[in-house]
Amino acid sequence: MKRDEKIDHACHGAGTMPDAASVRGELARILVSQCFATSERMRALIEYLVNQTLDGRADRLKEYTIAVEVFGRGKDFDPRIETVVRTEAWRLRARLTRYYETEGVANPIRLQLAKRSFAVLAWSIPEPSRSLSFAPRSVSTVARVAVLPFMATGDDPLLRGFGESLSDEFSHALSRLPRLEVAARSSCRAMTAQPMVDIREAARHLGATLLFEGSLRRTGNDIRILLQLIDAVTGCQLWTHAKVVSWCDEAGFLEDTAARLVTDLMRSAPVWQTSLAETFIESVRLDSDLRQILLVGMGCTPTVLDIMRHSIGWLETRLRDNPNDAEMQLTLANLLAAFITIVPGSGADLMPRLRHVAQMSTTEPHLATQGLIAWGMASLFVLDLATAHGALTRAVTLAPQDCGARMARGLLHLQVGCLDGAMNDIRLAREFHPLSATVTGMAAAVLINCRRYGEAVELARRAVALDTEFKPAQALLADALFWDGRVSQALGRFEELTEIGGRSAYALGKLGYVSARAGLTDKARAILEELNDSDDDPARVSMARVPIQLGLGDHDAALSALTVALEMPTAPELLLCSAPQFDPLRGDKRFAALLARLGAGVHQAATACEATPTAG
Repeated sequence: MKRDEKIDHACHGAGTMPDAASVRGELARILVSQCFATSERMRALIEYLVNQTLDGRADRLKEYTIAVEVFGRGKDFDPRIETVVRTEAWRLRARLTRYYETEGVANPIRLQLAKRSFAVLAWSIPEPSRSLSFAPRSVSTVARVAVLPFMATGDDPLLRGFGESLSDEFSHALSRLPRLEVAARSSCRAMTAQPMVDIREAARHLGATLLFEGSLRRTGNDIRILLQLIDAVTGCQLWTHAKVVSWCDEAGFLEDTAARLVTDLMRSAPVWQTSLAETFIESVRLDSDLRQILLVGMGCTPTVLDIMRHSIGWLETRLRDNPNDAEMQLTLANLLAAFITIVPGSGADLMPRLRHVAQMSTTEPHLATQGLIAWGMASLFVLDLATAHGALTRAVTLAPQDCGARMARGLLHLQVGCLDGAMNDIRLAREFHPLSATVTGMAAAVLINCRRYGEAVELARRAVALDTEFKPAQALLADALFWDGRVSQALGRFEELTEIGGRSAYALGKLGYVSARAGLTDKARAILEELNDSDDDPARVSMARVPIQLGLGDHDAALSALTVALEMPTAPELLLCSAPQFDPLRGDKRFAALLARLGAGVHQAATACEATPTAG
């Protein structure tokens, strides 16, 4: 065997050993797949492991080497203490499994990591076996775009290099959007190298329906980026956008700038009148499921809300012409549910619309469960608990093995204090989907409310390992560490979450409470002052004050803030029935009276939850 063909052959019966070129071809398919598009770490790791194995250096694949060469760790990295390589390898195995169950199901080659090793195994799938596989769902392309190299004004070679790199990163960022084809960068560069090329002629040669071109001008430390979207048929501008950024040599600056340009594109109303609207909808749809709904309270930028508003408006317009499109109704239901949880004050206006589209989506049996989950979750967050219980129990009845239905009803059980029911539903959800960070994090939340703090820490750590970018898992880990007595660790994590994720009322309430309990009373009081100027939802601001006052030992002030919050139409209940931070108030008659004021909904839902069978 040649030196570049030393990849191991997995023992999978009839499978034959592919050559190095075939393995590299399979690696290329993996790197451009949607399954791997959202994780640069996963792409870097699989590419490194395949290349090292092909080059005959599988024996060098040790934790230390991978940590230094792939993840940029220093020479003082100690694999006995840090588990980053093992964690990422575990995630890579899971992601490869998901890839070959979906996008890669018909691929002629399979790659996987060897057991107890970081070497890569590869084998070919015989043609008869592949013909028995279910082909992935065919998804049509809605647009093909080309990004012409951004031009720098003047003779600044540094600016010229920045422009070329930024156009490459912008092209890469666009390629991560679903149902969108992006012309190869080399083709775009070759086209612009020709003198006096008409923009419509360039589009024809590149096979593009839309083109992007940009220019850059530097003044001191500021760079002004002018970006244009052009119709390939008419050659006319459809959208133009100016953005000023400050020069920065830090790693990730180009990627962040390109990502912000794509976000600005998605926020623009004129662009929603083009064929790009459908790819935006698909992108938002993929992020508008139960996972997105669970981000409530973690902070949300106006940018996200703008994109969601455009998405909701676009879908409602299309549904006027296609009122029986159940899939479109479900997408709208998920978006409305997510919007209501992020902006509770919108519930009065949006809940009737959500109820209608959720009911419409249930006309298709394969969509009914997801529509009921959206309706139930939104009802839960506006404290219509009886409706939430009815919708979510119906979802579980329709699909008893649906992970999302079990998890959503488990959250309802947790909200009304039925901890046994919550534990049962989340346990079953984990059995159905053991590699979900969302489900694992929810299990940690249930354990915190059951006062099983040590177990909660372990599950929260596992949730973070499954998805390092899922903020609720990070917050749950900090919570679990605090309740397990590791106050300094929890404080550090809440500090980091607050700085990185934004100083939302939810985050400030958590940080203020832990600070007060750690004896940092001045800091806790400063956070109370900061909440006075918060532009977050008023009910959430009032609710954020409650734990801080409890941490400071001022029960009267805590009850006063809680009373104010519960009098508002957008009040989030935040697990009053079960959360441990409210334990100091449980013997107070005033607290019992406040719980009673939540109305018959809590009692009715709690009674119904207790009567719900716990068998799977």
